[in-house]
Amino acid sequence: MIEPTFLSVPELAERWGASSRQILEHGISRALPILFAFEGLAFDQADRWLMSHGAHDEAMELEAKTKSVASSEAHLRRNAAGNVDEFSRMDQDEVVALRQSINADHNRIRELSDRLEQRDRARLDYRFMGYMRAPPRVLWELMQNDDTPFPHLAFHPISDVQLVNIDGRTVWEGRMMTLEPDITGAWKGRLRVSDLLIPWTSAKALEAAQKSFQGEADSPPSTSDHDATKPVPRMKAQAAAILAEISRLGHDPKALPLGSPGKPGVRAQVSNVMKEQRPDLFTTSSFKRAWEDLRSSGEIADGKSATQ
Repeated sequence: MIEPTFLSVPELAERWGASSRQILEHGISRALPILFAFEGLAFDQADRWLMSHGAHDEAMELEAKTKSVASSEAHLRRNAAGNVDEFSRMDQDEVVALRQSINADHNRIRELSDRLEQRDRARLDYRFMGYMRAPPRVLWELMQNDDTPFPHLAFHPISDVQLVNIDGRTVWEGRMMTLEPDITGAWKGRLRVSDLLIPWTSAKALEAAQKSFQGEADSPPSTSDHDATKPVPRMKAQAAAILAEISRLGHDPKALPLGSPGKPGVRAQVSNVMKEQRPDLFTTSSFKRAWEDLRSSGEIADGKSATQ
C-alpha cells in the first residue's frame, strides 16, 4: 500500500472523526505541524535588503538624484541660451560648480542603479516552491472563518518552533519567512482550511502516541527505571512519545537537523519535554535507552551531531 505524503485538514478530521477546528487546535498547540503549499519568493528576516521594501531608501534617492540632474541640465541649457532672468543667471564659476554637482550625481546614479540591478538578480535566487508552516495567527483566523488572506509571513517547514515568553506573552519563535510574489507577480489571494496539509508521518506518530498513552492510562503509573524493561507496550509507548514530540517540533524523525552551537539539539529538547510532561513514562536512563533503541532500529536519524 502506498501511503500519502500529506493529508489535508478535512481528510485528517474525517480519519479521526473530529472537526476541522479540532485539527487546527492541534496545530496551534504545536501537536501537529500544519503546512500550506507556496510558490514565490521566500526571505529570512535577516534578508531585509532583498525584500520588496528593503531598497526603499535607495530607490527614493535614485529618483531624487535623477530629477535633480534633469533640472540642473535644463537650467544650464537655459543659462547658455540666455533664457534666464537676472536673478537666475549664473557666472562662469557657478556654471562650473553646478556641472561638478551634476557629475557627482551621475556617479551616484550609476552606483545606485548597479546596486539595485544586483539586488534584483539576487532576489531570483530566493525562489521557493514547496511548503511553509502556518503561524498561529493564520490558524486562529481559519478557526473563525473558512478562509483568510494568503499569509505574507510563515515558518520554514524545518524550523524549530518553540514557545517563548516575551513581556508576559507566550509566542511562537522559529525561522520566520517573509513571502512575496515571484517575478510573474502572481499571488494567491486567499488561504482556505482545505489548503492546509499535515505530514502523514506526523499524523501517524500522534496516533501511535495517543493509543500508547491510552494503554498506559489503564495501568498505575510508575517512575522507577525498572519500568523501562517491562513488556513491549511500555517500550512502544516510550518510542511513540519520542517520535510524536520530534514531529511536534517540526522535524522528520529520519532526517534530524544538525545541532546549532549554543542551542539545545533535538534530543535535548525532547528529553526536557519528557522529563516535564511524562515522568510516568521516562527517567533519565530510560529515555537514553529508548532513544538509542530508536537510533539502532533506524526510526530516527543516526549521528552524534543530530542527537546532542
